[in-house]
Parts: sequence; structure tokens; C-alpha cells
Amino acid sequence: MSYKVILRFNRELLQDNIPHTQEDFIETLSEIDFYERYCKEHPEYENNRAVLAIQNIERVYSEMLEKHNFVDIGGFHFYLLLWLYTYNIIDNNFTTNQCSCK
Repeated sequence: MSYKVILRFNRELLQDNIPHTQEDFIETLSEIDFYERYCKEHPEYENNRAVLAIQNIERVYSEMLEKHNFVDIGGFHFYLLLWLYTYNIIDNNFTTNQCSCK
């Protein structure tokens, strides 16, 4: 179900150590559209599983749009950066400008 994808993505945002591309947000926003459409078409379904997560995702996405602050690398290099963040080899202040792997 879409709400699980939404909750997982929000959890990643709250952890603040997993970089995300604009494509990650767009993919999640499409899951949100599907989830909200499902809830509207099925009024008997209790829509309380992802409401706050959706609000947070939309807020963070808006902030990142304003600041142009998305991860802008792809393929292998994105996963390398993700690994470096995960194992605290680089910190949250690292920018892709510091990376020669663009």
C-alpha cells in the first residue's frame, strides 16, 4: 500500500542522514496522489495513517525547491554518497560541490 512508502520516505527525511534527489520526491509525491485518491474513493478507509507524514514531505519538498537543495548526482555516485552518509564517513554539511565524482 502507498502509505507504507510514504511513511518510509518521511522516516528517511526525519533521520536527516539520507540524501534525496528531486526524482525521489516526485516519485513519493505520486504515491501521495495515489493514496489520497484511494482515500477519497473509499470513504470507509480510515485516512489517518499518513496525514502528518504527507504534510512533512510536502513541507520539506517546498523548502528544497526554494533552496535548490536536492542531491544532484546519479547512478553509482548517488549510492556511494548514501553509503558514506550511512556510515558517518561524511556529515550532513557535506555538499555535492565537494565531490569530484559529478
